[in-house]
Amino acid sequence: MKNILLKTTIFLLILMVCGAVQAQTTNELINQEVEKYFKKLKGTSSEQLIRAVTRGNKVVQLASIKALGESKSTKATNILLSVMCYVWNPAIYEKHFNEGKKVEGLTLIFDDDIRAEAAMSLAKIDNKNMVPYIGNTINADRNSKVRQYCAKALGMLRSRIGISYLEKAINYELNLEKPNIDNLVVLECARALGDIGHKDGFFALIEVTQNNKLKYETRKEALKSLEKVKWE
Repeated sequence: MKNILLKTTIFLLILMVCGAVQAQTTNELINQEVEKYFKKLKGTSSEQLIRAVTRGNKVVQLASIKALGESKSTKATNILLSVMCYVWNPAIYEKHFNEGKKVEGLTLIFDDDIRAEAAMSLAKIDNKNMVPYIGNTINADRNSKVRQYCAKALGMLRSRIGISYLEKAINYELNLEKPNIDNLVVLECARALGDIGHKDGFFALIEVTQNNKLKYETRKEALKSLEKVKWE
């Protein structure tokens, strides 16, 4: 009798696991198709994509944010800015998308993946006025991925104004003790300084190369960026 009960229990558990795996696989396949669909929407009305950002789940939000960046529409600036800055400046979201009213717990809507992608999409729109906002985010948002993507975004925008923000982010990390230093953030900042290529970034890059608390790959990236500095 006990053997029968045990076998029955095992059989039911197997069915449950198989059902869960099948459901997960189905969701993944559907989400992949949704993402493919959104990639085709470059010329789609920005208003509809903005609505999807504010009302969709994470899959839809990410896909919409990427599509807005690819569209390069300036109409997308406010929503992308609001999403990126939400953790350190929620007032921007409240101003543009909630009629100025504060919403408790809204931080749960925009996680690190979404905020990071918003920074990249802002850079793709190529609005140099966004540099201070992206720069403030890299130094105010403590999430590593968001900070890495903000560094990449500043590198893409190639504005001299972005250098001081990148330097500040590097200095913050260099003042930490191992193992708290975020090498990935420093690496992306160093790479961005190389992409900008202005001599104002020279000293920050030298500091990275000479800091023995950093990993080899990070210091090597700073060396590569030094080669890109223009002295004319």
